[in-house]
Amino acid sequence: MRSNGRILAVDIGAGTQDILLYEDGIPVENCVKLVIPSATSMVAGKIARATAAGKDIFLAGHLMGGGSSVKAMKNHLAAGLHVYATSAAAKTVRDDPREVESMGVEIVDGLPNNDCEKIELRDMDLDRLGKALSFFDVSLPDVVAVAVQDHGEIIGRSNRKFRFEHWERFLKSEGRLSDLIYRDNVPSYLTRMLAVQEDVPGAFVMDTGAAAIRGALLDPVVGSRQEDGVLVVNVGNQHTLAALLKGERDLGDL
Repeated sequence: MRSNGRILAVDIGAGTQDILLYEDGIPVENCVKLVIPSATSMVAGKIARATAAGKDIFLAGHLMGGGSSVKAMKNHLAAGLHVYATSAAAKTVRDDPREVESMGVEIVDGLPNNDCEKIELRDMDLDRLGKALSFFDVSLPDVVAVAVQDHGEIIGRSNRKFRFEHWERFLKSEGRLSDLIYRDNVPSYLTRMLAVQEDVPGAFVMDTGAAAIRGALLDPVVGSRQEDGVLVVNVGNQHTLAALLKGERDLGDL
């Protein structure tokens, strides 16, 4: 797919999603940029309002990042209200449906026959973003790149440990950051990235930590030291990742 010099880049974090609409020939500081609430924080708000109204909720859509939305769901259950979810949406809570059900969530095929508040789950809502930009005479480009943190799906084990194993396999191979950019080759266990591609077909996807480190190399000062070796640290709101890089190789992460 050709970019025509325009790329929509989105970094989806725990609290915000940072959006850049890059265009060739325009200084990056003049490109369209947005910082808006992340999908999980918006879903958390919808759940909290349903809790306050005393309404049961039905979670539909796709797997997405958890965090604040899962916390709001737990508060909803603690208030004595029902939570229904499709099997796909339930994976936002836990990979293992048995764990989800043990928390009190009822996994269903469709909207229950009661007065439920339906809440759609997805990390990327391209239609809403496109509509918002259209008010300013800005259209969405054909090429979309999305960064999310994906621990990987593993049932019966810690997904954090599984994430470390994913990075270990990467380092034992050639360890090139460019190999962590996926499009048609997303590993089957990176289910959050695959869910993003369901909502944005053809999107490039990458882990947020790897994307930040690769982005740092575009800085002329950092890039000038890349061949000699450079330590890049990405300090996020909830996670910190450090990488030792030399040339195109990632030699180690922490």
